[in-house]
Amino acid sequence: MDGGVDYPMYDFTSSGLTHVAVDGMKSPNNKRIGKPFGGFNFGTIVVDWAGDEAGIAFRIHDVNGEVQFVHQIGLRELQMNVNKN
Repeated sequence: MDGGVDYPMYDFTSSGLTHVAVDGMKSPNNKRIGKPFGGFNFGTIVVDWAGDEAGIAFRIHDVNGEVQFVHQIGLRELQMNVNKN
């Protein structure tokens, strides 16, 4: 979402290793990307600064460390919109 600023904004939420918020998963959210993971989990954000493929990977891991969700964004997508009227 743009949040009223000249660059895209992202909200990455992971919870939790000690509890699960099942009711929150049922809440409608038209901004949600992908299907929520309902098990115990933790999140990581990996930034790759190298080359043309530079980007950010948002990952949700289960308690065994296995990736259950990943969403990647190229760093080029995070630039200000200089052509905005």
